Amino acid sequence: MKAQERVLEHRIEKAAAGESDLMQKKPGGGSYYGKHAIKTKYGIERVVEDLIQEAMSKGDFNNLNGAGKPLSTAQMQNPYLDFTTHKLNKIMLDNGFTPEWIMMSRDIREAVQELKQQIRKERSFYGDWPLTNSDQQAAWQSFAQLHEEQVRELNKLIDKYNLIVPILENQFFRQHLDKLAESIFKEPNLQRNLPRPKQSVKSKSEVKERNFMVTFFSSMGF
Repeated sequence: MKAQERVLEHRIEKAAAGESDLMQKKPGGGSYYGKHAIKTKYGIERVVEDLIQEAMSKGDFNNLNGAGKPLSTAQMQNPYLDFTTHKLNKIMLDNGFTPEWIMMSRDIREAVQELKQQIRKERSFYGDWPLTNSDQQAAWQSFAQLHEEQVRELNKLIDKYNLIVPILENQFFRQHLDKLAESIFKEPNLQRNLPRPKQSVKSKSEVKERNFMVTFFSSMGF
């Protein structure tokens, strides 16, 4: 092994030194050095390629672990999820059970869609985004305050989900009302600048009371 390492070092040093000598023969800078820097790079690559071909001819790459098998998906796993939980999720899926993160994913998608529908419904009372009319700006601020708790709870659920989902690609971004509104307000098929019906905007206390009643009756099984 030491002999092979010395041969490798000698080849690399020879390739680099040869190109370095060429660079030193013509001082003055310019594009000359850039061209020979590329040659040096390719010289080393040729040495490496020769060594790879030599190893292949000797059969050093035969019967490697994992040969002919798909690459491991370990790099796609959530680094915050321990190996035991990951395996439990896999066992549950293989046996037809639904892990918690899948149910949470469904709840998050439904909550995001519900929030978007509420914004689309509210959008009909405004002009183009960003809002420039002072009355519309005030109305939007009231709408945002009414849904502040809803967005906060949704983001808490997203944060919890992102910590337990075993696949990084399945994680969700946190939701922001203004960012959602910015994209929804640009949808061409939505109505705009409609007159707002009287008492269409409920107070924050009324919304909290309604949410409390819904939660209470749901817990009672109604």
